[in-house]
Formats: sequence, structure tokens, C-alpha cells
Amino acid sequence: YAFDDLALSFGSNEFRLVFNGPLGQVRVERQSFLLDQAIVKPGEYLYSLAQQRGYDGGLRSLAQIDLGLTHALSLNGTLVRKPDLITGVESAYAQVGLRAYLESMIVSTQLTSRQGGGLLAEMDLKTRVGAFAVDLTHTQRQGAFESDVLSASSDSIRFCDLLRTTGTFKPEALPPLTLAVDATRDQLDAGGQRIGVNGRVSTMLKGTAISNSLDWQDSEGLNTVQGSLQLSRRVMDVGLNGQLGYTLLPRAALQNYSLAADRALGDSYRLIVGFEHTISSPLTQVSLGLTKSLGSFGLGLSGSYNSQHQIALSLQLFFSLGRDPRTSSWLMDAQSLAGTGAVSARAFVDRNMNGVRDPGEEFIPNAGFIFNGGGRNAVRTDSNDTAFMGHL
Repeated sequence: YAFDDLALSFGSNEFRLVFNGPLGQVRVERQSFLLDQAIVKPGEYLYSLAQQRGYDGGLRSLAQIDLGLTHALSLNGTLVRKPDLITGVESAYAQVGLRAYLESMIVSTQLTSRQGGGLLAEMDLKTRVGAFAVDLTHTQRQGAFESDVLSASSDSIRFCDLLRTTGTFKPEALPPLTLAVDATRDQLDAGGQRIGVNGRVSTMLKGTAISNSLDWQDSEGLNTVQGSLQLSRRVMDVGLNGQLGYTLLPRAALQNYSLAADRALGDSYRLIVGFEHTISSPLTQVSLGLTKSLGSFGLGLSGSYNSQHQIALSLQLFFSLGRDPRTSSWLMDAQSLAGTGAVSARAFVDRNMNGVRDPGEEFIPNAGFIFNGGGRNAVRTDSNDTAFMGHL
């Protein structure tokens, strides 16, 4: 079987193929395909050239190319020239890397050289272990390599390890648990190290979404653990969201708690009411907000009052502009149009069946267009016999 119209997405693609026999037999096959945004077809090359002047007046230049060597191997190279963020002195960087797309993992390596000395080596591995996606990265600095991220100060990093894993665990007596863990270890030039582990577990229990996160930091012997518990559900037409912030180290204490409620007013308006209390201050705050998210413009109105007799008012206006190339008319929208695609569509009676509108072939008025099987309301042609559809 060839599923030619089933596109793969970046990240993990999981397929479950179920085969049924004539006598009731059932056979199940599972396939996993791991893709990332750097994949390039064999013999294909992608390049990018960019130049930008920053707020500080410095000029930043970049040249990048990705070349597909085989179905499983690609080569990439990059040249960057930019000023230092602090001193303004211009530096040049050259980078070369390889990516291998194996059956069950993606392995990438890259080496970055800085003008004036110093190297930065990085290796990354993406794979799956059971139901969990795993991403492991090791970064090693050699010599006097400096960048906007890695400085030459006394607490600068010699090497860094990062482990990231996400997946779903299904215990027998509990609903499925979604787990996510990020662990980092930084080895410092001075000899010490920093270790951090951030974990989050989420589930849905009887209509209530529950999520708890913990963050543990060990910086040269100083340990801190803080967490956040969040619950949310809908009651009738009202969405409720509660949150507790707490610490476990250096001492166990409740830091803050909050409660928010929101309700839709029609298709585009939403009313939001909030209450928050910070124990350490102590400070109590109540807030009220109204948002408009659809139509030709977006609007945000909010106000708050706290126990220190402080009042805050906010007004936000959002809109984006798009142009229909057929009619040359400009459109306003409450949502961003720049990051998505658009289609200007017409429907006509193709009398000679040549696929092109010829003179005399009339347009179909009030024609409706749907996408992806009707996931949203049909967009109909206007008085210019044109339907403009954005956010694609």
C-alpha cells in the first residue's frame, strides 16, 4: 500500500496499520518515522542569505546551505558575521555539520569555529524509548570560544549536557499521565557545576485537567525546589482555572495561589475575572478583563486593583492587514495574517472543460469553499465573485 496523500509532519509520526483477514483475523503493525526541520532530499540543496542591522547599528550577515547527500545523510554549512553584544567588536563564525537519519534515530554533529580562536562542538541524538521521545545534546567548548551565549567570565561553561524526554504513561488504575522532563548539567570553567531538572506531569480526571510541575536547581551546592499545581475545568459555560505555587527547598512553604474564571460572550468576546494572593508580600489582587479575538480587529481591556491600593488599566488593540491580489482590496483581521497563507478563490462554469476561465464563462455567485473536509465554516464569494481565505 502507498499512502501518497498522507504527509509526514516534523517530529514523531506514529502509524498503526490494522489488517483484517477473511475469517476475522486481525494483524496490527506499528511504524514510527522521526523527522526534523533539517531534512533535505538527496541531491537537493537549500540556501539562505540574510543581512540585518540591529538596534545598536551593527550589521549582522548570515549565509547558510543544506545539502542532501543520501536518503539518510545531509551536510550543512553556515557563515555568520556579527558584532559583539557588549563590546561591539565584529566577529566571524564558521560552522559545518552532518545529520544522519537512521531507522530509529536522528544523529547530528556540528563544529563551530570563531575568528580569533576557539571551537564549539555539539552532538545531538533524537530517538524514542517505548512511548517516550528522547532528545540528548552534548555541547563542548574548546579554547577561548565566545558567543552571545557562552562568555569568557569566571562562571562560563566548559561543556553542557541536556536531556529532554516527553511521553505518555498509562497506569492500570489511573487515567493516562503525560510526562515531560528536562535535565541539564553545566560544567563551569572554574570547576563547579550547575544541575537542573524540570519535570511536569499532566492528566485529565473526571473532566478536570490537572498539571503539576517541579523545578530542582543545584548551583554549586545550593539546592532549591519549587513547584506549581494547576487545575482547570469547565462548569456550564464558565472556564475555571486554579493555581498553587509552592517551594520544597530550602524550606516547604506555600508561595501564592490564584483563581480565574472566563466566559464567552458570543463568538468573539470573552469576559475574564481573576483573583491572586502572594503570601510573602503579602499582596492580594483582583482583576477584570474583556477580550475580542475575531473580526476586523482584536481588543483587550483589563483592569486590576490590589491591597496596596494600586489601580492598573490596560487597553490593547490588535489588527493585521492583508491584500487580495485579484481585487487589490485591503482587509483587516484580528488575527495575524503574516505567519500563514491565504487563497483568493473563484468558481465559474467551465463550459469547454479546459480548466481555465475563458471569456463568456460566468462566475457562480455565493459559491462556498471549505478546507480539510469542512473543519471551519465555508467562505463564500462576495460581490466581486471572489472569496478570500486567510489563516491557512
